[in-house]
Amino acid sequence: MSSSTVPSARDPGRDPRVAAYCQASGRDVVRADEAALSTPAVRSLWDWWQAARGEAAGIPERHRFDIAAYPSLAPNLFLVERCDGGFRLRLAGEAFVEMFGRRKGHEWRAEAPEPLARTMAGYFDFVAESGWPLRSSGRLKCAWADWFSFESLVCPLGGEDRGRLLGVAVKLPEEGPATE
Repeated sequence: MSSSTVPSARDPGRDPRVAAYCQASGRDVVRADEAALSTPAVRSLWDWWQAARGEAAGIPERHRFDIAAYPSLAPNLFLVERCDGGFRLRLAGEAFVEMFGRRKGHEWRAEAPEPLARTMAGYFDFVAESGWPLRSSGRLKCAWADWFSFESLVCPLGGEDRGRLLGVAVKLPEEGPATE
């Protein structure tokens, strides 16, 4: 890695792929250690990644994650892996599928005609290269759902799993109008 790319590997705000993702998706992205993690599921995955990272003395491998130790994450969990020209959804919990309408096998490609698919591929690429989890938050409206807010954490995996990302996405409760 050249010295000119080192700052962007540490600061998602300085990477054009993350900037494009934020612009296309309307979401905010920060390094997880700089974020106030607001949901128990996101905090739980963060805690696992940090503990596994310490034990592994580097980026943890997927086999260090035991879903039996984190059963409450299952509905919100997702796993993506590199494929030709992008990333493929390898695992998707029920809540993830409901929120984003993406099932196992879905692909985000750098050459996709859809702008969000292209920027997602770039975003995932950045996370895999950076070696550090990123927190994303924002609101989304799609064909199958009205506006909703969510928080997500995407964690890079290492060793034989390099290029895979383990994440969790959680729908946040909407704040309603004040009642008198």
